[in-house]
Amino acid sequence: MKKTNYIKYLIFKEWLPIIIVSLSALLIASLTYIFSVDLYCAGMSDNEMIYIPILCLVMTFVMSFVVFSYRFSTKRTDTYYQIPLKQGELKNIRFITGLVVIVSIITVSFIVPYLVLLIRYAAIPKIYVEQTNTIKEYSKNAFNIKMLPLVYLVLIALVSLEYFISCFIFSLCHKPVSAILLSISIHAMLAFTLFGGFNTIDTRSVSHNTVVHENLYNSSWTCFRYSPGITMVISLPELLYQKFVLLSVYDGGLLVYSNATMSLIVFIIQISLHGILGIVSLILLLLKKDDSGELCNKHGFVNSKLNPLFFVYMIPIIVTFASCDTVTNFIYYFFYVVFAAASYFLYALFIGSFKIPFRGYIWIIVMILALFTLPVILDFCTGVIRF
Repeated sequence: MKKTNYIKYLIFKEWLPIIIVSLSALLIASLTYIFSVDLYCAGMSDNEMIYIPILCLVMTFVMSFVVFSYRFSTKRTDTYYQIPLKQGELKNIRFITGLVVIVSIITVSFIVPYLVLLIRYAAIPKIYVEQTNTIKEYSKNAFNIKMLPLVYLVLIALVSLEYFISCFIFSLCHKPVSAILLSISIHAMLAFTLFGGFNTIDTRSVSHNTVVHENLYNSSWTCFRYSPGITMVISLPELLYQKFVLLSVYDGGLLVYSNATMSLIVFIIQISLHGILGIVSLILLLLKKDDSGELCNKHGFVNSKLNPLFFVYMIPIIVTFASCDTVTNFIYYFFYVVFAAASYFLYALFIGSFKIPFRGYIWIIVMILALFTLPVILDFCTGVIRF
């Protein structure tokens, strides 16, 4: 089978329903927004735009899933491995075709509504309002239509990088539930890592300097809102949209706290991390060889010794909660028990068995001990008791 024939089969046979549904959803969301946006006085009521990057993100996860769906069944794996392709070509063709599909869908979903917006923008009249015996033009330039392509390009770049990250994560597992849980675990780790650190420094700081507190507080939320992965794809296009398209919007403390140096540095770091993770994932994925068909439909990592890495998400979450809890906050210990039970069940789903290996229990015990002891240690070291 020629590569071009296989690509045609992917697009017009295997993936056609996903393409139609994704394109329809994005077009409906984009056109609905374009027809409802106020071109005279754009403001905070135009937050419906955020649903567009969310839909792009959902499409990215679905496409990452279907790209490696041939590894989720012994029968499918045996069938696809019969295709006369070189080592790694099957994976790379599906991966690159998926990227082209995503970019094409987003592009069409931008061009069509944008043309409609241009027509609508050109057709609406100027409005003149009488104010204190003078006639004042009520300009329709409150909506900067020329900057929308910038938002589109940034969205394409962010979605592509997230697609690389998600595809690499899905390539590490050969069972749908394991791949999904691993993706959630890694993205949770990315979201809470820097946030937990700044939150700890802020809440445990012995300094009562209001400026320092506000800078740390703003920086921690900048970390969370623009963390690499999911929140970056959602928040950065919204930031650019609010700042450069909706010219009349107030952007004092809602987006990136540009008046705080630390927040701006954190913002740049988060964007850089998103790009680095995406590029590294792309390189590793293209160089990665297809695993043996005997390993398909297997729970957990292909290499079962790596399964405890599933718990990486617990580390930043524990630090985050420990920064707020103290020895006196016994109510939170109930949460710790629930957290341990949830971690146990999620890990059991990840490895496909409730008979967790001994090293898995070690991870859970160590993390729960950290939940109980870290607040005590922080109380002792800082002398700050948080209630």
